[in-house]
Amino acid sequence: MITLSLRIVTMPKGLSEQALEKIVGRTPNWLKPFDVNDYLNNRPMIEKLYEERQMALAKVIDLESRITALSSQVRQLELSEQRLRITLAEKTSRSLWAFGISLIATVTVGIGVNLVTSSSSSWIGWFLIIIAVLLESIAFVLTKFRNGDSND
Repeated sequence: MITLSLRIVTMPKGLSEQALEKIVGRTPNWLKPFDVNDYLNNRPMIEKLYEERQMALAKVIDLESRITALSSQVRQLELSEQRLRITLAEKTSRSLWAFGISLIATVTVGIGVNLVTSSSSSWIGWFLIIIAVLLESIAFVLTKFRNGDSND
């Protein structure tokens, strides 16, 4: 009879250092102190040390260039966010004005229609309806075509 045992290893909750410690072990267990005597008159070890130094320098240069690129990207995103906030504030202001004008136009057209339907020769009613249409047109233009910006 074959018995299978299953061992589940889960990543510890918390800092990445704890996960690294679980995978690699404690630093003192795998990292030995630097001993200069190991490198004296030992050409392969010196070459290996130089190779590791060059790899570390290449990695540092790569990471520095990535940091610079990411910093530039973050700055561009911040500027874009600032432009969007300004645009949002402008459009909110215009929308509030357009809403107010539309509300006045709606009330005006209601009063105008009421006056026109109550008496057949009421020129004031027709005047109010025309004013309301003009106000609605102004509200439309205010929201759609200000400063050449028509792509809302």
